[in-house]
Amino acid sequence: MARKAGPLPSDRRGEILQAALHLFAERGFDGTSVRDIARAVGLNEGTLYHYFPGKEAIFAAILAERGYGAAQVDLDLGPGPRSLAEMLGQVGRHFLQALRENAPLTAVLLRESIRHPPALSEPGKGLQALIESRARRLARLFAQGAPPASRPVTPDFAAGQFFGSLATFWIAETFIAGHTVSVDEAEAHLRQLVAATLAALGEGPNAMRNNDNEEETP
Repeated sequence: MARKAGPLPSDRRGEILQAALHLFAERGFDGTSVRDIARAVGLNEGTLYHYFPGKEAIFAAILAERGYGAAQVDLDLGPGPRSLAEMLGQVGRHFLQALRENAPLTAVLLRESIRHPPALSEPGKGLQALIESRARRLARLFAQGAPPASRPVTPDFAAGQFFGSLATFWIAETFIAGHTVSVDEAEAHLRQLVAATLAALGEGPNAMRNNDNEEETP
């Protein structure tokens, strides 16, 4: 009988990252050992070191390869004029989707934000960097509208508050209240946030925009 082939190195590497992410989220970075990760994927500890030199390298790879990927397309709205309210709704849904899909990673970053070792300090900026990148592009859309003198707040402030409010809402409900946010709850929050953002910019609900911003790498 032919011997069944084992996982390819690339497949095994992916298994290690996935197992480590869930262990970090459940036990914390300090509470998870390389041996724990190896055991979770059926390897001995020495073999795992052929893939990664240590936990810090595993975490860095998780963030680089699996972090907040869905939000990369959150402003891919197509060319031509669109309702600003419609754009904000789509942007918000994509952003919430990115948070949901990366819940284990967000849990790790929140849990380790105060006590993680220095090696994790740079990867820990992943979500903040994403918010700042998306907010800059959204601010350029906002700036196409009402003249500055008629705006209660600046486009930069409104864009930052839009993403910050979504992140705070989802994180508070998911990790503090321990509540799974339903689609209806997310939509209700998003509708109110869109209305508040338009009001803060001095815009009506039917304000239009041309989505001609160039792509920006998060």
